[in-house]
Amino acid sequence: MGMFSYLCNKCGLSVRGGEQAVLRHIRHGQLVGEARGTYDGYGRLEEDALYRREFPKHPNDVDQLFHSEFELRDSIWFVSTARIYRGEPMTWIKYRTAAGANGVGDLSPQMYAEWEGLPLYSEVYTDFPRSGIEAWHAYCFDHASDEAKNQHHISVFDPNQSWGKPRKKYL
Repeated sequence: MGMFSYLCNKCGLSVRGGEQAVLRHIRHGQLVGEARGTYDGYGRLEEDALYRREFPKHPNDVDQLFHSEFELRDSIWFVSTARIYRGEPMTWIKYRTAAGANGVGDLSPQMYAEWEGLPLYSEVYTDFPRSGIEAWHAYCFDHASDEAKNQHHISVFDPNQSWGKPRKKYL
């Protein structure tokens, strides 16, 4: 799996591995947790082992950051990728289960075609995503207004996946 990152809420540039960052866990528009340190390129901070744990080792243990980023109906990933199947918004994985239960062959051409034809959840979701990660370069966070910090805009995923040398300004 490749690296992944976010675009900084203030400057709009990627938060690259090796740069100092502030990551904030936001759920339904509310601050749940915050950490500061060196971004490792995989959604974690080198100095903070608790901010983003490895995937849970026990099936009943939920990775709360992952849940906020990908699984809630106001998560940035859910809003941008979910589709509506039989009146219910769902991700591809949940759709596979539901469609399979309705007689569609798993990963069949019919399943792919049906998924592609479903309406996008983002077409009916009228708000901004309110759950996920709010990412900042530490430099940008320290120079941002309190008003900007309290808006809790969820950061967009970096299309370049944190590639590139760390920039001196953000070390």
